[in-house]
Amino acid sequence: IIISIDHNPTTMASSPDQSESPQQQQKDDNDDSEKPFVTIHKTPIYFDEDWNVGIGGGLWTTGAAWMQYIQSHHALLRRNLRRSTPLRVLELGSGNGLLAVGLVAIDASLFETIVITDFADHLPLIQHTVDRNAQHLPAH
Repeated sequence: IIISIDHNPTTMASSPDQSESPQQQQKDDNDDSEKPFVTIHKTPIYFDEDWNVGIGGGLWTTGAAWMQYIQSHHALLRRNLRRSTPLRVLELGSGNGLLAVGLVAIDASLFETIVITDFADHLPLIQHTVDRNAQHLPAH
């Protein structure tokens, strides 16, 4: 899955388009009454686990710790990641896409592209995470 940010706030592309699992279809992606998993720089981040896809379908303690760090230190991360050219990120073995969404929430202008990878059976969960947070990320 690729999140491509062209620095025009009206565009964000994610591909390939994956169909949702039955568990994901039961959830209303636009349910604003649901509490976000974390809020980063005033951006609520929504996240679902799906252990049915394997070990990567859940949130590991390191992922939770990293998201808490991003939440608490987003301004410091934004300053330290600022460069003359936008960053290109490759996330290996994402599992659920949460880290990539968290990175974009820091400041989308820092990134040119974020490539999220995992085994094929995890791609629908990754796509679901990106889609659930699309309203808070650059439009796609």
